[in-house]
Amino acid sequence: MEEAPNWCFRRDDYTFYTPSRKDGILVEEENYRRFKGFRFILKISFDLKLPQMTIATAATFFHRFYMRRGLKEFHQYDIGGTCVFLACKIEETIRKLREVAITCAKAATGNKNIKENEYESWRKVITRDEPIVAATICFDFKVNHPYKPMLVMIRDLKGIKGKQLQELTCSAWAIINDSYNAPVSLFYKHNTIAIASIYIAAKMNNLALNIDSDSTESSPTSPSPRILLRGDIVNVYHIRKPQKTNSKKRKNSEDISNSQDTEIIPEFSESNSRNSSGSNISDIQTPKGAYPKGSRSQEMSTQESNGMIWEPDE
Repeated sequence: MEEAPNWCFRRDDYTFYTPSRKDGILVEEENYRRFKGFRFILKISFDLKLPQMTIATAATFFHRFYMRRGLKEFHQYDIGGTCVFLACKIEETIRKLREVAITCAKAATGNKNIKENEYESWRKVITRDEPIVAATICFDFKVNHPYKPMLVMIRDLKGIKGKQLQELTCSAWAIINDSYNAPVSLFYKHNTIAIASIYIAAKMNNLALNIDSDSTESSPTSPSPRILLRGDIVNVYHIRKPQKTNSKKRKNSEDISNSQDTEIIPEFSESNSRNSSGSNISDIQTPKGAYPKGSRSQEMSTQESNGMIWEPDE
């Protein structure tokens, strides 16, 4: 099934015309805050032992939401936690509101022993924001993920067997995982992301695969979507916190919850608590914490997953 046209955006739409941009938030800051929001989603999803499809659905809802509402109005952690709760319902991996609220409070404060008022604050945030998120994404809960087409494409590859097949699958799976750090899914179809993940994984594993038809899809003045996508995925590993501005006026206009943010990636620790709110596909084992060497998801897997199993849903 093709992606709904409502969720296919041009790059200029994101660079210049998001609600956050209209609120004066630069694209570099939005990139970083989306990145932080997704890392928050990852943290609470690991703690809740959610499957990867639920995580990916939550991330997709998160990125879609911020194409229609601004970061100044809605903090990325509030929406991240809400998207996880909503995705649990959509993917039928149900978690109780209390479970999600407690996990969000622990992740946001970096404290395993939370107070009742911290749980209650998060319960109210999720209860308040869930209908807002659902309405903002137009109650369109259908999401096409790249995982299944990626597995099908790898199954159909010839000449790749055994360990090479396993490593290629794990790497491609991890690259798709990492792509959710940025709104890549808003710009490309899920099949295109699947192909790009295999191409990059093959390069990482020094495998020569005849899967790219860029020569027939692109020209020097019109690069193919796959060429652009490979650059976008690589850029995911280079998201950095923007330099602080010296403008006192800008600092005073920041959302109060944003001023409480500290670097919680990948350890997810904050000093201050939140006061507001074989050779065929059947032989391929599900990747368990498999990530490209040096990737941020590898760090998260090592430090935070506690045995979390990444698995595709049938």
